Amino acid sequence: MITRCPECRQPLAVTVAQLRDNRGMVRCEQCACLFDALPFISEGDEKAAGADLHIPNEPLPWETGKRPVSRYWTIGAIFGMLLLTGQFFYFEGASLLQKPSVRGWAETLCGHLSCKLPVYRNLDDFEILHRSFESLPDGHYIFKIVFSNQAAFRQNYPNLKLTLLDFAGNPVARRVFLPPDYLAGSSEEKWMAANKTAEISLNIAAPQTKVGGYDFELTY
Repeated sequence: MITRCPECRQPLAVTVAQLRDNRGMVRCEQCACLFDALPFISEGDEKAAGADLHIPNEPLPWETGKRPVSRYWTIGAIFGMLLLTGQFFYFEGASLLQKPSVRGWAETLCGHLSCKLPVYRNLDDFEILHRSFESLPDGHYIFKIVFSNQAAFRQNYPNLKLTLLDFAGNPVARRVFLPPDYLAGSSEEKWMAANKTAEISLNIAAPQTKVGGYDFELTY
């Protein structure tokens, strides 16, 4: 017996046993359409149906086995994954490279490929070893700080944000010292190497309001 796919009109040879076992359902090998073969059954010679005659042997949904996947779907899925990965690294790559676990791997890779990574900057990797704020005989102040880069990678020197407070804790003066400000006249490099320690000393002019305290933070 011969049936014909209602979608692609592909003729398929079927047997009574196949129709009985699969409750009349047949899957077309040409377009993978699942259809009821009984309405399209006709008696005839298989040779007369042409050389494009197929015998359905694909497993049906309730049978075990894998359904054939179109190569276009496979190519599309691979392209979609590559596109998604590219978008992720485009939007999140910079922040991802600031993670120490990822940074080490990326620097090793770029060492072989001669590529350039964004500057590593992580304030949490700086450790304050000492700080002090003292008055000088001329009425001015001197601010000293010692900090080290505990990261496994070099990174930019941070900015020093210093705030002077009155005795009530209110800010009376504030300034952000950039690396060129507190490294001026020294032979320090632009980068602070891994495990390197920096000792900074800054002379602060006395404001009009008497200073009762200070606060500072490292920033980028």
